[in-house]
Amino acid sequence: MKLLDLFVKKKPYELLSLLYSLEITYPSFLSRSINCSFAHTVDLLRLFEKLGLVEIQKSSLKITEKGRRTFEILKKLENLEEDEEASVKFIRRTIERIRVEKSEEVRERLKGYIRREIKRVKDESLRRWIERELNS
Repeated sequence: MKLLDLFVKKKPYELLSLLYSLEITYPSFLSRSINCSFAHTVDLLRLFEKLGLVEIQKSSLKITEKGRRTFEILKKLENLEEDEEASVKFIRRTIERIRVEKSEEVRERLKGYIRREIKRVKDESLRRWIERELNS
């Protein structure tokens, strides 16, 4: 399970994401794009309007500045998780390189890269495993 999935409902997030990427759009296009019923999409859009995330103009929609800022905050949450996953992949690959590397100088340089990257890993048990691998 992803961190974003835990705290954010899928369809409202997809809808806000789509609104963020489009200048002006229409409810029917949005509902088809996120594979959601038209009625549910309209309900979400009305809620978004009440919260000040979108402006409804005749038959078109436009995201507000508050809507843009809200999406950017949610995107940071998503990117935070992706950054950590990328760091873990980098660390695992680097540990594999250390295991086969013959030069002590190169192994120490690689360990330095891992020590810098480990700061991004939030999972405590994974951090302990990485520390054990570095010290072995």
